[in-house]
Amino acid sequence: MTIGLDIGEPSAAALTVAEGVEPLQALLTELSDAVGVAAGGFRGAAAGGLGTALTAWFDVAGTLAPILEAYSQALATVDHEHAANETAQVGRYSGGSGGSHLDDRLGGPR
Repeated sequence: MTIGLDIGEPSAAALTVAEGVEPLQALLTELSDAVGVAAGGFRGAAAGGLGTALTAWFDVAGTLAPILEAYSQALATVDHEHAANETAQVGRYSGGSGGSHLDDRLGGPR
């Protein structure tokens, strides 16, 4: 198994997640409207139980958009930080025209 992170891929994933938030919210609104119409046929205790369950479900579903937005931002941050760290690492191990710090550590050309 290979584990790695290609610079740019987390940002692409962040964009995909961010683009999915609005359609998800629209779908949840559509679902809520449809369930509201269908729930009109319930009466008595069944209506109360259904109302309680639906309220709880939609309360949790309503947290999905902010969670996905935060996840999207976190993916973008990972990509930015990884690129900065990789650039810093390359800088630490390359010493310009006179050889590299890595060469010095490994006893290579001077």
